[in-house]
Amino acid sequence: MKVRLLVLFWVLFIGICSSSEAQVTDVPKQVLLSSDTIQLDTNSIIPGTFALVGLDSNDYIVDFAKGLLVLIEPSSNRPKSVDVTYQTFPFNFTRPFKHKETSLIGDPQRVYNPFKSTGGKSKTSKVLDLGEIEKRGSISRGISVGNNQNLSINSSLNLQLAGQLNERFTIAAAIADQNIPIQPEGNTQQLQDFDQVYIQVYDDDNRLTAGDFQIVRKQGYFMQFNKRLQGGRIESQLNSVGKDSTASVKLEASGAVSRGKFARKTIQGIEGNQGPYRLTGADGEPFIVVLSGTERVYLDGRLLVRGQEHDYVINYNTSEITFTAKLPITKDRRIVAEYQYSDRNYARSLVYGSAEYESENAVAGVSIYSEQDAKNQPLQQELTSEQKHILRTIGDDVNAAIAPGTDSIPFSENQILYNRKDSLYYDQALGDSVLAKDVLVYSSDPKTAFVQATFSNVGEGMGDYIFSRQLAFGRVYEWVAPVNGVPQGSFAPVVKLVTPKQRQMIVAHGEMKINDRLTIQGEWAGSSNDVNTFSSVDGSDDLGMAAKIRLKGEQPLSGKWKALASADYEFLQRNFQQIERFRTVEFDRDWNIRDLTVNDNQNVLGALLGISREKELELAYGIKSFTAGSSFGGIQNLATIKANHKRVRGNFAASQTQQEGDLVQSKYYQHNNLWRLPIWNLELGFKDDFEENKRFDPITDTLSSLAFKFWEWQASISTPDSFRNGFELSYAERTDWLKNRARLDKATFARIYGFEVALNKSSNSALLLKTNYRTLDILNEKLTAQQVENTLLSRIEYRARVFKSAITSSTFYEIGSGLENRREYIYIETTPGQGTHIHIDYNGNGDKELDEFELAVQADQVASANYLKVFVPTSDYVKVFRNQFTQSLYLRPATIWRKETGFLKFLSYFSDQFSYSADRKTFELPLLEQFNPFQFDVADTLLQSINSNLRNIFYFNQSHPVFGADLTIQRLESRNLLTSGFESRSTEKMSPGIRWNLSSVLSLNVRGEQGWNTSTSDAGLLASRNFRIYYRSIEPRFSLQPTPKWRITLLYEYKEQDNRKFISDANPGDEQAITQRGGLEFTLSSPEKGNLLASINLVDIAYSGKADSPVGFTMLDGLQPGTNTTWGVSYQRTLASNLQINLNYNGRRSPGLKVIHTGGIEARAFF
Repeated sequence: MKVRLLVLFWVLFIGICSSSEAQVTDVPKQVLLSSDTIQLDTNSIIPGTFALVGLDSNDYIVDFAKGLLVLIEPSSNRPKSVDVTYQTFPFNFTRPFKHKETSLIGDPQRVYNPFKSTGGKSKTSKVLDLGEIEKRGSISRGISVGNNQNLSINSSLNLQLAGQLNERFTIAAAIADQNIPIQPEGNTQQLQDFDQVYIQVYDDDNRLTAGDFQIVRKQGYFMQFNKRLQGGRIESQLNSVGKDSTASVKLEASGAVSRGKFARKTIQGIEGNQGPYRLTGADGEPFIVVLSGTERVYLDGRLLVRGQEHDYVINYNTSEITFTAKLPITKDRRIVAEYQYSDRNYARSLVYGSAEYESENAVAGVSIYSEQDAKNQPLQQELTSEQKHILRTIGDDVNAAIAPGTDSIPFSENQILYNRKDSLYYDQALGDSVLAKDVLVYSSDPKTAFVQATFSNVGEGMGDYIFSRQLAFGRVYEWVAPVNGVPQGSFAPVVKLVTPKQRQMIVAHGEMKINDRLTIQGEWAGSSNDVNTFSSVDGSDDLGMAAKIRLKGEQPLSGKWKALASADYEFLQRNFQQIERFRTVEFDRDWNIRDLTVNDNQNVLGALLGISREKELELAYGIKSFTAGSSFGGIQNLATIKANHKRVRGNFAASQTQQEGDLVQSKYYQHNNLWRLPIWNLELGFKDDFEENKRFDPITDTLSSLAFKFWEWQASISTPDSFRNGFELSYAERTDWLKNRARLDKATFARIYGFEVALNKSSNSALLLKTNYRTLDILNEKLTAQQVENTLLSRIEYRARVFKSAITSSTFYEIGSGLENRREYIYIETTPGQGTHIHIDYNGNGDKELDEFELAVQADQVASANYLKVFVPTSDYVKVFRNQFTQSLYLRPATIWRKETGFLKFLSYFSDQFSYSADRKTFELPLLEQFNPFQFDVADTLLQSINSNLRNIFYFNQSHPVFGADLTIQRLESRNLLTSGFESRSTEKMSPGIRWNLSSVLSLNVRGEQGWNTSTSDAGLLASRNFRIYYRSIEPRFSLQPTPKWRITLLYEYKEQDNRKFISDANPGDEQAITQRGGLEFTLSSPEKGNLLASINLVDIAYSGKADSPVGFTMLDGLQPGTNTTWGVSYQRTLASNLQINLNYNGRRSPGLKVIHTGGIEARAFF
């Protein structure tokens, strides 16, 4: 409680002592600790803004100028990732900035002839002159071997090049052979691509790219796409073509392997649910990986901006979108997501080429596109001859591509395998026993487990298998007998085959200025779409074509007025297939054909007439016709008004659509207004959206259940956008009408209260507050299944620096509601040394069970770790209330009181660094507990998930060269929602420490620690991991360093532990441990001879309890009861200016076990 009051006091104190400034608060981002040196940012980091959660400040160094994080702590002791926040300068201080080369400055002692051009010295022509190219990176090769592991080889290459190849060409390259299985986080507007490997050679008019690149085609109309590719691309521009100096020709050709597949998903918002919303594949794949940066997300037809400080964030690896508090999601919001996702069913190639001629009065071009799967090169699915036969016979009916999901393979202990058995059950409907043949039964017996099975969810009551349990390598399914002939399961051992596809398109387009006032545009496209290249059946509908022509012009009128006019016609043949969407995102909705399949030729004819006065006012009226044979025919009238005057700003748009046809009959009216009226230093705002869709069943001519009407309006008062300090206060209402027999009746009514304030004027602080409260009332329970709901979304961002930065604070707070995914995790085997976990067969049954994997602790365990823990998402979600909070506070009295005397001088010796981050998801709590980010004691039945880290370090004499002390208080907590229950881990500790340089060569460091290490789970498979360990320890370290070259450290650690088992149980459990460790470390550092580090530790453990158990492994740190010995030697030497050799050797002796030796050698060359 004292900690909470202290934090709240400082937050309020800073708010009183400071005013505000316009800066965007840094939101924590997660950084993977994949190496010892990590590039945080390409720009220089502003000192004083950096904060890191997850590592001690003594375990890392920040190079602010280069934007680097350098880790000192050994990799075996540090976490896999940390959270960092910082601000950056708009440039990098370490890079040279110059207007001209200094080499151009002549010798001041030499006399030059100013009328004679001497130029520079001639250079020998070289294809690759590395002397002119900036190089950065390294290449390494390493070998690791031991008597408890197989030999493993690792290598890495990371090289960046930039500079002039010769006087004409420039090169830029990023080359690496490390296949990083992750993608950048989608929580910022700008992404850092970790896996981009490419080489570019270019000049002013030509560019050649080999490797990874992205093509975003937005020109033209029909051929629209956004592709991430691996291959080659050449771009060239020819200027002054023919006799026309303004004419140019642009050429482009690409041949590559396509990394992704396009998909589009329409999502109806859920009341009070900010997400996550799961994206799926184009063929119905439930779990996909979205390619970073390829997504486009629309809300009610408006394109959104990615980023925690903007509209949404996306987890590319789980394909989940979550919306921020700046964008409240309700049942009325229309979400459309378009994206590329990784598709590894077949090797896929793509060829693209274009040529375009452009002059002052004309544009003409042609483009070709071909993307195809290599049907004989399947990747993730190995097709058998039987499966290929199925694909050859189904034609274009891809839903019929169903094949048996079983295969006979040799036994493997790292896979889920089954045995075939016959099962006899009684069928009541038949009144007799029935023999079910070849029933799949899970087995780990090497003599019988030879069947690998893939199960698919075929629907409730459509399968004979149910989910049984989760094991380390995946799910186990169990057969259940039918009842009265009706299947009782949801899964079947079948697999849906993915057909190889080919999609091609050719486009020719042109544009010509007939005169200064009249322009004509035209485009033709032909497409070929084969959805199953294995089969020649149903090939008659593969080819299609489309065309569009448009005429637009303007005519000056009197004064600043001018008339606008346009006419266009679009034709789509019924078999034409797009690459990606080319029409407006809400085209189908505007024409009232959502969820309808139009299989006839489509004709869209339109005309528009309007007048405008510069940018102040524009009035327009249009009419459109959309016909598709007998399926659909519609007429649409449109009217728009746009105003941008100093007295009023805004726009109005309305449309009236009437349709007749076999698919739909309706009258659809919609309009929207958005107006702002400046009054003194304020602005009055009004906007409204109204829609009435009287849709009728085309067969019965009765009102359809899809008919609806709504009216939503909002009034607001705010300051102008140009004000640095501003606010907005708004009130809105929405009423929905739904079908009630033959008419539309009121169904729901919502009120929305909004408040937003931004204080950006001060240079010392910035504050942003946004709150939205919505109430939803049900007016007719018979018309909707929606429940009464009240939703609050709020967000606060605050940063301050006061008293000459003696107090620095940063706050981020957001509350809302959403969903939490129940997850599963499995362990996958990898190369020794590349994993994070080891397997210990605690029960000796030979099965690798979930509770038998431990995080590698000792050096030899880290070197041989060959399992990775991988979380697997599911389709099961629960609704939660989310509280997200981040606070950092740094107190440095020495900044202002260093030169003072007396009590103020004494206070300057102290400093404090506080950080707290929490992301908590719960069921509904009492109001104050929901809003309180420091509410730690939430009942297990209400807490769904949490990730929190509280850390406070109180320093005395932090920078003093002789004596200093500190007190660290830390609390870490994580809780995951699994399909089988919950898994929670928490660590609480208090750690005082002192450092004392007794003389110039002798120093003493003492660190004490006491706390709790807790693990709880209500999942049956993880019951053995329920423990609560209390521990306390002290570790003095004496260091002797007579010279800067070498140092000897003598250390001793005493540690007591006992397992209290349950939080409510204060008595010791069966497991107790007393550990005494004595050690000696020797360090030798020499620029000529390299760096040598040697250590030996004698560890004596008195332990009562079962050592061969998860709690025993934790308390023993991977060692054994009795006397253990560990030793290690590492040597690093730089042989030349750019070559480094690393040698390492580690050993361990434990009672009752053989001596374990591991060693390795690595050579690394720097560029």
